[in-house]
Amino acid sequence: MGNLKILLFSIILFFAACTKLNDEVLFGDTNQCDTSAVSYKSDLFPILQNNCLFCHNQQNHLNAGAGINLEGYSKVKSMASSGRLVGSIAHSPGYSPMPKNSPQLQSCQIAKIKAWVNQGMKNN
Repeated sequence: MGNLKILLFSIILFFAACTKLNDEVLFGDTNQCDTSAVSYKSDLFPILQNNCLFCHNQQNHLNAGAGINLEGYSKVKSMASSGRLVGSIAHSPGYSPMPKNSPQLQSCQIAKIKAWVNQGMKNN
């Protein structure tokens, strides 16, 4: 009887853990991801603010941010122009995967950053 309880508990725990998986991974991107006209101000800044600027800011960039400051359009554009921004957030080989010690950004967020670069890194 004890083994049955352990087995039942394990099965319940397994299925509960599965529901915590990212729906995007399981079912694809269920929301529309509009990358038709991406800009720094309306699209990139909120992504950076929620995922990057905790470490990569003026006060913290030398310690936790590995010397990279992403505050402001010109600094982000510079990182994007060099390929380091997309390489890091896409977890490409040869780049430090970002956000550090956190899950990869959502595919829509990565798509928006890539689209921003490909569309000329607009600021508006």
